[in-house]
Formats: sequence, structure tokens, C-alpha cells
Amino acid sequence: MAIEDACEMCGSYSELKPIIIDGAELLVCRSCQRYGKPVTPPPTQKPKPSTLGFAISKPSPTKKVIYRPVPSKKPKRTITRRTPDESLTIDPEYSNIIMQARMKRGWSRQQLARKINERESVLARIETGKLVPSDDIARKLEHELGIKLLIPEEEIEETVSQRALDQEKKHFSQTTLGAIMKIKKKKKK
Repeated sequence: MAIEDACEMCGSYSELKPIIIDGAELLVCRSCQRYGKPVTPPPTQKPKPSTLGFAISKPSPTKKVIYRPVPSKKPKRTITRRTPDESLTIDPEYSNIIMQARMKRGWSRQQLARKINERESVLARIETGKLVPSDDIARKLEHELGIKLLIPEEEIEETVSQRALDQEKKHFSQTTLGAIMKIKKKKKK
């Protein structure tokens, strides 16, 4: 493909050929061709395999058209997704549950982090309660430690209300400074 025009690099009028220099296609003279690579035509594309479930071979005068099954791909693994009514949340006591389960197994944070493929700093922040684990991390921790972190919201409301009742009972059962003063006043009378 020779063209008579000015070279796009040096401006000389001579036979030009297309080359690629730094990703740009230029028409250059013979002396400037050394600065780039010759343009190559794109390769012809092979026809894609049939997606119809069978392949058709090309007909020829001596052969018949042959239909043969195309090997099927392995079936994709089904992913179970939660339905909206299954609203699961992280247990409010997640940090204690994780730390106790890890210590029960005798693992360091670093060992557990390696097992669940997370950074140790992320695990440390989760165990101290500074970071709430994502559903993915919670599932990894549940699997590795054999614990339950994701629970239905109804159960959380029940456990929170139960904890509140326990706190009230604890509050009333503890002896306070005011209670001691009342007892001493009664004894003085």
C-alpha cells in the first residue's frame, strides 16, 4: 500500500507506508519507518460455536450436513438467596461470641484471620466491637468457629428485652449506698 504524499513525521514527499508509533497509526516515509511497527491487518475471526445445542459442519459436494451435539457445560451451582421476610441481623453480642469461640479453640487472631482469609486488623476490630462484620465475614466466622452470628430480627428483640429485664433484676438485687443508709437509719430508730 504505497501512497504519494507528505510523511507525517518528517514532511518529505516520497512513498509512504502505514506504521504504528505509540499506538497511533501514521503514514511515514521509508526513513521514518524504523520508529514504529508495520500495521498488520486484523486476523480473520473463526466462527463461534453454535449456541443452538448442536453444531453444523460445512456442507460439501461429497458430504452430507452432519448434526452433532455440542458438549454441554456443567450446570451452574445454584445460589440460595435469602428472601426479604428472612431478615437476618448480626447478634448484638457478636464480639464476645467470636472471641470466646476463638479462645476455646486455642487460636490466635492471626490464625483465625488466615483461616477466614481476612486481615488480622479487621478481626481485631470485630472482636473489640469497633466494627460490625459484614454478612460475608459473619458467615465465614460461623463456618470456621461453629457459632451462630446471623439471627432473625425477632430473636434479637427477644434477647434484648430479656437482657433489659435481667439488668433490672440485677439492679434491684444489688445493695446500693442508698439502701445501706436506709438500713442504718432504721437501726438507729
